[in-house]
Amino acid sequence: MKTVNINFLSDILGPLIGTADMDDMYEKYKDVNPNDSNQIKLIIASILKPYFEHRPEKYKIAAKLALAYYLTTKKTDFGSIYDSCLVVFEHPDNPRDFFVWIWEVFFPKENFNIIEVNEYKEIDDIKEPLLLASKN
Repeated sequence: MKTVNINFLSDILGPLIGTADMDDMYEKYKDVNPNDSNQIKLIIASILKPYFEHRPEKYKIAAKLALAYYLTTKKTDFGSIYDSCLVVFEHPDNPRDFFVWIWEVFFPKENFNIIEVNEYKEIDDIKEPLLLASKN
């Protein structure tokens, strides 16, 4: 049985976490349309993707699996995860779209749908992303 950790969904937002409290970030992103997929994908590509790509391979595998699982099953409140990160711009009207756009930027031309979701066990270990991010 494979495990998926919901905490990777917020961890992959790392560089944007807490930016709602930063005046310079507010000025830079105040005109962002959160429903404009092209605009948001540019932000994801320039800020989140480099952050993700510099993580160790084990982190990337676990994060990708968690993202695929939760996008497939829709078993989480994507808006709450996004909002808890205090990102400088609002999430799209459908918060799940933001995470779909992350998938599309991080893993172009790959399908996130998991067929055998019953082979996965969900865990909630807040330390795992940090632990895997610190290992090579």
